[in-house]
This record gives sequence, structure tokens and C-alpha cells, in this order.
Amino acid sequence: IGDWSSDVCSSDLRSAEYAYDFAPRTKIELAVDDAIVEPVVEAIANVARTGQGGDGKIFVLDLVEVIRIRTGEMGLAAI
Repeated sequence: IGDWSSDVCSSDLRSAEYAYDFAPRTKIELAVDDAIVEPVVEAIANVARTGQGGDGKIFVLDLVEVIRIRTGEMGLAAI
């Protein structure tokens, strides 16, 4: 079902055909300061929540290091 090859997928399950209509997917990656993680997560969740399956997931991870390749800047200066 989730092979991303088409927007509509059908399957034959016990002699009954079911059609699945997949919504377009978007992946967003953000790097924010620790001080604003909670309000950013709350804002994204409030806007994305429809109450239907497929609203998405939010993963909050520690960012160990950031390096801007072009300038060599590191840490907050690179963001």
C-alpha cells in the first residue's frame, strides 16, 4: 500500500476490492532553539490536525551539531 508509486492503490481482500486514496505527503525539517521547541510543536500540531488519519507525526530530536559547509560556521551561527 505505501510504495509511493501512485496516488490511488487498490487491493483484493477476501474477494472484496478496496481503493485507498493517498493524500500528497510533505516532509518538513526544522531546527529551532530549545527555548521555542514547545510553542513551535504546538503551532504545527494545531495547524496540521484535521482529526483524520494521516495528519502526520512530529518527531523532536536533539541536534548535536550544525555546520554550514560554505563558511565553516558551527552551532547557532550556522542556523
